[in-house]
Amino acid sequence: MEEDRQKFVKARNQLNSMIRTAKKKHLENEIKSKMANGKRICKITNNFINRKTAKNKDISHLTNDNQKITDKKRMADLFNDSFSKIGTKLADVLKNTPDDLLLPNQHDLSMEFEPVTESYIKEILDSLENKVSNGHNDISNKLLKYIGVYLLKPLTIIINHTFETKSFPDELKLAKVVPIFKKKEQKTMSTTTD
Repeated sequence: MEEDRQKFVKARNQLNSMIRTAKKKHLENEIKSKMANGKRICKITNNFINRKTAKNKDISHLTNDNQKITDKKRMADLFNDSFSKIGTKLADVLKNTPDDLLLPNQHDLSMEFEPVTESYIKEILDSLENKVSNGHNDISNKLLKYIGVYLLKPLTIIINHTFETKSFPDELKLAKVVPIFKKKEQKTMSTTTD
């Protein structure tokens, strides 16, 4: 009986390995054939990694100062106001902290970067955790790792151009800010993390 179980486990593992290899090869072929269409590549890859579209996490209303707010623009303004004041609040808390505790070993030297290579970019991509969470561009680490071989040359060019021109692309300065509520009451502004 144990021998049969071991045979089953071995056969199951071989089958799963063959399925993974076939899926990866299929994905590579699909991406190669659709290189001009970025949206299609994302759709194919998301389907491959079984990423399901997020359930509607739309907040219908917020409560602020015991007032129910349903206007989407007003809710966005409240979140923006709350998050934009975090730095000021932190600065007020740290106001009386000696500078040498906040910024030890300050140097008045400028920074210079060496050009990167495709192999270095590949090393960085390979070191990413296999997370499916994503930023404002809907690209996850897992997706980057799967399509990374096709991105090596463009990423290398973009990064080296950034170093050469000493300017950072505006598109890469964006961040996806998601409120994380502290308590069960998810409609009250005071329950977001500060």
